[in-house]
Amino acid sequence: MTVLYLAPLLPSPSGSGGKRAVFNHVLSLASNSEGETFKFLFINVEEEDWVKPKELDNLNIAVYPRAMPRAKNGMRSVISGILQAIFGLLPRAAAVVSSDKLSKELGGRIAKGDVSLIVVDHLTIAPVAVEHAGSIPIVYIAHNIETNIIDQQLEYEPSAAKKIFLYIQYWKMRRLETRVLGLSSKIICIAPADANNTFISKYSKKVAVWPELPEEKAKQWSFSGNKRLLFVGSASYFPNFDAIRWLCENLMPKVGVVDSSIILHFVGTSLEQVKGRLKIPNNVVFEGFVSSDELETMHLKADLFICPVTLGSGVKIKLLEAASYGLPIAADVRSLEGIEFLDGNCIEFDRENTQNNVDQLANNLISKLANQGKLEFYSSQVRRALSGQRRTRKMLAAELKI
Repeated sequence: MTVLYLAPLLPSPSGSGGKRAVFNHVLSLASNSEGETFKFLFINVEEEDWVKPKELDNLNIAVYPRAMPRAKNGMRSVISGILQAIFGLLPRAAAVVSSDKLSKELGGRIAKGDVSLIVVDHLTIAPVAVEHAGSIPIVYIAHNIETNIIDQQLEYEPSAAKKIFLYIQYWKMRRLETRVLGLSSKIICIAPADANNTFISKYSKKVAVWPELPEEKAKQWSFSGNKRLLFVGSASYFPNFDAIRWLCENLMPKVGVVDSSIILHFVGTSLEQVKGRLKIPNNVVFEGFVSSDELETMHLKADLFICPVTLGSGVKIKLLEAASYGLPIAADVRSLEGIEFLDGNCIEFDRENTQNNVDQLANNLISKLANQGKLEFYSSQVRRALSGQRRTRKMLAAELKI
């Protein structure tokens, strides 16, 4: 019998947090398979030239095309997208990855009686599984509470036209999320806060928390004194864009007044994505998408990782990746939700309470960047905390069988 694993993204040790999470989940499942046969099925939603990571070489993997064409492919694609967004039953994020080819693969295998379990890694790929599951149990891995994220977008969106679009997406997503939670045999949350949220907590008997953790990297951070700050994330994801805007328009101008040699590098977001949407100071650099090797170099050369993400749910994978290098971290208290082992082991701040006194936060970060001993202390604390958390998760792995 075969366990089918479905994800709407191609797994990668670099790139978006979703890609890195899928990569980590695939490795965990493969190493704890206990004799089960896995087939991993992915959607190439970004239509990229994917090179399978060497860690996945021995796995049975199939990749399928996205279901809907990108808007840039022409007016027909734009019209198709508009019609789906208004009249389609699925939220757009799910419709994009609901591949007919993948659906046929599932239907054929299920008809042969060859499937014992379906693992759905992220809500947007769930409709394909739900369509065919029947009596076959589904394990749903919840990266976020997707309905809540759209709700946050509605709160911050100034455009009335975009609000109408978001309202439609909200109700479609709420319908899908409710259905998937109800049909799943087990729900795995990667963040404790999500498991306790009222939207999921009503299913508490079948909810478990699987702490999201990367492997410790072979190359570890050491102090360089180059005063580099690092943020990783795509501006296409609303919570990241909110954080990027705050860094560009609030924090970094204050930092630049005191020490113009401190530079913040944005990885995963290009200048084209944000130009015209926010004010960009001289002390920031947009690196765009980088390779796995380049991302590693960015982590090793930075003196401090900064994460002011306050919106969204789930776990901030970017923080876990930084911790895996032993890179000192400065993070908003909401960014640390679900990563309690970092509490007290990094520089914590609160955007809401420092909004009227960003100078104090800027001066604090500047003083930390000049203090090698303090940064090395935070690095050692992060490494120790991550090591302890990994030991805890190994004990949990047998219980969850994942």
